[in-house]
Amino acid sequence: MSDEEFYIRREVEEEENDDYEQQQQPEANESVFDNEFRILVLANTGISADVESEDGAASAGINVEESDMEELLVRQVRTLDDVNEFFDEFDSTIAEPNEGHLKYEVGSDGLCVVLVDNVKLKETVVSFVQSYMEKHPVVEPTNSESSDMGKQQQQQEEERSTKRRK
Repeated sequence: MSDEEFYIRREVEEEENDDYEQQQQPEANESVFDNEFRILVLANTGISADVESEDGAASAGINVEESDMEELLVRQVRTLDDVNEFFDEFDSTIAEPNEGHLKYEVGSDGLCVVLVDNVKLKETVVSFVQSYMEKHPVVEPTNSESSDMGKQQQQQEEERSTKRRK
């Protein structure tokens, strides 16, 4: 291999690496989630019940878990920056004062599951999310974003119809 070939190959490899790095790190402000952000709030409460034994004489107490659930669609949260902003406010207002009584997990698919100890705390979480949605209006995508989304939806629809034909 000559020196000239070596330099050309090296330049091509560097360009490929630069392209790969740019693809791996999209700008946070511009990346919009594929799925809409949803919050599922679950309140686990225990119910105790008395159960009679087979001979009917003795009774034993059983604790049964009951869940109260509510799902909220938060269209105001569309980017990673929006998620950070939402959870900064959520943590300071709801999570930290109720530490030990509340757990939450955020999935990569846009689903956040919040598990609370009682129905009152569930209602507090739901009212916080609803007030957050009222304070932050939904930002509609710009014309270029909506046309890009429309093109993607059309391409997906064409792919589905092509698959159906096969």
